Amino acid sequence: MMFCAGDLIRVPSQVGLYKISNGSMVDHFVRTKEPKMGIFLNYENKHECIINVDGCNWLVELHSIRMMETDDGKTYTN
Repeated sequence: MMFCAGDLIRVPSQVGLYKISNGSMVDHFVRTKEPKMGIFLNYENKHECIINVDGCNWLVELHSIRMMETDDGKTYTN
């Protein structure tokens, strides 16, 4: 699935979100305790992307996020 900047996404529980420092070292890591809604910002590489959750930007693996859907099963799009 291809995401566009600004897409609403869903981050399931138990997904690792992390921030990288200047030296390519993991600076901060959290694991979601419950599903979260976020905003897709951009692709970092073919396996990871940058998202905004709770007002903070995080690096996350692409396979861990989903497109946000409404209660009637329709997908939000730009």
